[in-house]
Amino acid sequence: MARAAPPFRRRPPLDPIRADAAQPPRRGLRLSLAALALVALLPLALWAWVALEGRSRALASAEAEMGRATAILAEQALRLLESQSTVLELVDQVAGERACPELRFDPSMRAFLRTAAHQAAQTEAAWIINADGTICLGSRAGQLDDLSRAERGYFTGARDAPRGHTHIERAMTSMADGLPFFSLSRRRGEDRFDGIIVITVDLSGLVAYWGRTVAVLPSQRVAMLRADGAFIARSWAPMVPAPDERMEAGLAALWGEAPQGGGLGIVSPVDHNQRIASWRRLPGWDVVVTSSMAAEEALRPWRRFTLLSGLVALGISTLLAAFLWTVARARMRLEEANAALEGRVAQRTAQLRESEARFRAITDAMPQIVWSTRADGFHDFYNRRWYEYTGTTPEQVHGMGWAPVFHPEDQPQAWARWRRSLDTGEPYEVEYRLRATDGSYRWMLGRALPVRDDTGEILRWFGTCTDIQEIVEAREVLARSRAELETLIQGRTRDLQATQARLAQAQRMEALGQLAGGIAHDFNNVLQAVQGGAGLIERRPGEAASVHRLARMVVEAAERGASITRRLLAFARRGDLRAEPVEAAPLLADMAEILRHTLGTGIELRVEAPEGLPPLLADKGQLETVLVNLATNARDAMDGQGRLTLSAATDSPREDGAPGRPVTLRAGSYVRLSVSDTGTGMSPEIVARATEPFFTTKPPGQGTGLGLAIVRGFAEQSGGALGIESASGRGTAVHLWLPLAEAEASGEPPSVAPAEAPRDGVRARLMLVDDDAVVRGVTAEQLAEAGYAVRQAADGPSALALLDAGEAVDLLVSDLSMPGMDGVSLVRAAQRRRPRLPAILLTGFATHAAELALGGALSGTFSLLRKPVTAEQLAERVAVLLEGSGVADAAPPSRKR
Repeated sequence: MARAAPPFRRRPPLDPIRADAAQPPRRGLRLSLAALALVALLPLALWAWVALEGRSRALASAEAEMGRATAILAEQALRLLESQSTVLELVDQVAGERACPELRFDPSMRAFLRTAAHQAAQTEAAWIINADGTICLGSRAGQLDDLSRAERGYFTGARDAPRGHTHIERAMTSMADGLPFFSLSRRRGEDRFDGIIVITVDLSGLVAYWGRTVAVLPSQRVAMLRADGAFIARSWAPMVPAPDERMEAGLAALWGEAPQGGGLGIVSPVDHNQRIASWRRLPGWDVVVTSSMAAEEALRPWRRFTLLSGLVALGISTLLAAFLWTVARARMRLEEANAALEGRVAQRTAQLRESEARFRAITDAMPQIVWSTRADGFHDFYNRRWYEYTGTTPEQVHGMGWAPVFHPEDQPQAWARWRRSLDTGEPYEVEYRLRATDGSYRWMLGRALPVRDDTGEILRWFGTCTDIQEIVEAREVLARSRAELETLIQGRTRDLQATQARLAQAQRMEALGQLAGGIAHDFNNVLQAVQGGAGLIERRPGEAASVHRLARMVVEAAERGASITRRLLAFARRGDLRAEPVEAAPLLADMAEILRHTLGTGIELRVEAPEGLPPLLADKGQLETVLVNLATNARDAMDGQGRLTLSAATDSPREDGAPGRPVTLRAGSYVRLSVSDTGTGMSPEIVARATEPFFTTKPPGQGTGLGLAIVRGFAEQSGGALGIESASGRGTAVHLWLPLAEAEASGEPPSVAPAEAPRDGVRARLMLVDDDAVVRGVTAEQLAEAGYAVRQAADGPSALALLDAGEAVDLLVSDLSMPGMDGVSLVRAAQRRRPRLPAILLTGFATHAAELALGGALSGTFSLLRKPVTAEQLAERVAVLLEGSGVADAAPPSRKR
């Protein structure tokens, strides 16, 4: 059988030593000496470049350090000036327009001055000075004198300034005790000058504070100056410098080129030394703070480093020169040894041929297929096993001729994996089928590893093909067994999920039982008040005042019961919402004012609502309650410390359940209200269950798990949806989509005219239907008291029988939920008998029938009222419907009070 070509084809090596040996020895020596000189100078050149670069970096570092110190100093100075200005404003407000004698004899005024002076940081004293420059009142007892301060800068500056302006005076020495200070002053009086208010700041304490916090370097100087260059305070002596117009003009011109701040190396106009300075203007004040240090101090470490590195560079150059000289001398010796080396190369070449023969013998003896390629993937070697299995010849498979041996379905995968290994150098491993001599295919595991040189470059690839036909067949059998096992696991999983669902239902029922107990307790309290009040009224019929007071108590107890039912219906999403157009931006602004006092000082509250937002349609009262509950939840998630954002924006999804929105949100136009916090956030599992009733992550006793469920019910009942965005450690955002208000919804509701007396004494005839005798009796009394003639029926069939008998009825009032025939069915049957008969449905629970009624399922004039309803509300609704149906003459007479 033909054999493949040898796997290694060596090229004659290029020997640089022998190439150089062909040159004359003297020329090589001269080249070596030139290289020696260049290498010797290279470390010194590098040292010079590093020295220059280091100087620039040292100056830049010092400038950055001064910039940071200036930023800290600006923040401290701004807090100091704002606190002093606040004290000035408070003193001015408390003093008002009162004259000096009145202020002096007011003990509380002196105490207020002392308190105000001690509250502001670094404050020395606070003074009220008369218009003639004499002291009226001060925070220090016993320091009132007759000296006039009318010529002092803080007096003239405040006197000539407009009302409400705070004048800052340059540093000066106290006339009373000789201590350095600077002052802030403001004039008194609206239409006339009544003097000034002055607050002095202790310069010694301020400079000491700077020394602890800002001016930490030996040559560092920090100062606070007015925009015209006058020193307010500085950290070096003297603290109170004499005025120097030339120096102050130079300073003002310096930062006039960069009004908001800057920094550079300058010759200081104060001490005429080279300094690195930075300055910044305080926002809202004509005040500049500066920090500077001597350039000499900034460059001192650089000079030490440059000196040491220069010595090192000189040493390195010397060592390199000695080394290269040694190399040049050794080169001559290498040329002499070249001849001996050539003999050894010839010997190694013979050994390599012998090694190749041994490699071929080993690979031919292996049961596996062995192959090898060049670095570019070109196949140039196969062992004997390859030719025996495939029946090919070396000429057929040389290069890329191996591809037809692969199964057609496996060729794309095998080729793609081989190209990836060639591109990345990764080991090659893939399973494929190879065609045998008889035309059948067997599964093989192809593997290959690269051989690299010392630099990591790939020289060759060596690979094998191992027969794994039996392993593949066993794996297929195992896969079928695994499928059966997965089917069994899926069945067990469904059983487990069903058990978990039953457990969750049991937990919900337990929570519902607890909720029912609480509701029963609240209703028993209501019933206790109603029953007790009614009993007392029954025993005291002649005591009008007592009866009126007890009746008021009974009404209030009934209102509490109505409040309980409203909350329950809101939870069940059956609440009766009173939708109205609501402007989002003013609503959020009002809520922010309320929440700032409710959430605590640790919560930073923001409102983000652009102008021009269209009004949304919702129950404003319940919407405010929802926002308060969401804000309270956010505060708890932040442990009372963090940022809370209330925002609003428009959103118009074009399809139901659009991406990024709740699946229950329908296409339309909405206003999206968002409550975002910076709290701990929630995991995806908790977000998925957050709106489930009774689900809570709070400790026992701190949450019912109904909050977000009620919020979701409110949003969906309002025609919108609720969405939650959250991630652990990144806060939570709760979004409410609420529909836009229609254009006509923004108008004022139509007013209802008060009931007028009937003409010719004719009274409207009403039919009242209710299966509860007590409720029916009370409602009949209310309607009769309002002036209507009332005919009562206990159920729907009885009412229809009266209509069939010819009973004259102008309006039908019926309960919604009744056994047998409900209120909706009764109204439909009555209107079939008497078209356009007005009807009112009373209900305590908005069932599906009521929703149909609200949706227009009933014909004729119709209205729905929620129990409990007052006599006035019921009488007003009856009057409106009678007027709309043309029974105006049957309006009730005015009630007697």
